[in-house]
Amino acid sequence: MPSFYDVFTTDLTLTEFVAARPLGGYIADLVAPVLDQPIQTGKIMHIDPNGEINIAGDDVRAPGSEARPIGFNVSRPVTFDCQDHSLVHPEPIENFSSEVLFLQDQMNYASRIVERLKINKEVALINTLVANMTGAALTTVVGAADQFDAAGADPIGYLSQKLTDVEDRSGVRPTTISMGMKVQTAIANSAGYLDRVKYNQVPTVDAFINTLKSLLGIPNVFVAMNASKNTAIQGQTPSFSTIWGEYVLLSHQEPAQRETSNLVQTVVWSNPDNLNAIQGGIVGGYRIETNLDWKKKALEIRGSRYYDQKFLYAAADTLAPGHLLSDTLS
Repeated sequence: MPSFYDVFTTDLTLTEFVAARPLGGYIADLVAPVLDQPIQTGKIMHIDPNGEINIAGDDVRAPGSEARPIGFNVSRPVTFDCQDHSLVHPEPIENFSSEVLFLQDQMNYASRIVERLKINKEVALINTLVANMTGAALTTVVGAADQFDAAGADPIGYLSQKLTDVEDRSGVRPTTISMGMKVQTAIANSAGYLDRVKYNQVPTVDAFINTLKSLLGIPNVFVAMNASKNTAIQGQTPSFSTIWGEYVLLSHQEPAQRETSNLVQTVVWSNPDNLNAIQGGIVGGYRIETNLDWKKKALEIRGSRYYDQKFLYAAADTLAPGHLLSDTLS
C-alpha cells in the first residue's frame, strides 16, 4: 500500500503544456500517425433480461478488437492495448528559486522527462519495424555498389525503383520516406542527387526535403534531426549513436483511423476531463503528475506516455504497403 508520501496528483496544466510541445526532431509520431482514443473502462453495458436497466459487465474483447468491415484489400483494423511508460524526476525543494519561477521550473523538468520518453518511443518504433519486416520480403540490405555514399551512387534512382516495387507488390504506392541525418547527408552529397539539382539546389535540410519530394513524386519526407541515443549504462562513458542509423523506410501513410492502409500506426489514450479516474487526466497520450514529498524534501514530477505502436501487417504478408532499407551506407 502506498504511503502518504507516494501519492501523485495529476497536473493538467503541465500535461497540456507537454502535449502541445513540438516534436523536437523526433519523427515517430509522423511515421506512425497518431490515433487519439478515449480511455476504455473494460466494461460494456448489457440490458438485463427484463429490459429495464443497463448493468455494467466485463468486456471480454481486447480493446479495439471489435469486428469491423474491410473496405480495401490491404486495409487492416487496428487493435491496441496502450501501455504506461513512466519516468520520475525528483528535484530538491531548495533548488526552486522563488514562487514566481516555481511553475516555470516544473515546466522545464516535465519537458526533460517528455524528451526522454520521446527518445524511447523513437527507439521502440525502429525495433517494431525491424522485428516485423526483416525476413518477410519487406526488407532489402542495400548492396555495396548501390549504397548511398558509394562512388557514383544514384540513391534517387534506387529509391524510385523501390517505390515502384512496393506498388506492384501491394497495389498501394508508398507516400512517405523516413530517414535519419546520416542517410540524408549521404543522399544530399551523392552524385545521383547532385547531378539532378546542381543548378538550383539550396544547401539546407528543408530544401533537400522539398527537392526529394519533387524528384520522387511523394508528399512526405521525414528526417529525424535530433534522434540520438546513449547506449552506455549508468557510470560508463557516454556512447552516442543515431536511432535511425542507416535505415530508410518507405511507407504508405494516410490520416490515422481505425480501419487503415497505413503500414504502422500509433494509438494513444486521451481522457483529459476525468481527473479522478485511474487513467484520467491524459492529453494526447501524456500525463504529468506531481508529488510534494516533505519527507524527501523534494518535488517529484512523473511523466507518463500511454501508447501502442502497431505494425498492421503480419510478417509473412507481402501485401504490406511499405519497405525497409538497411545498410544504406558503406
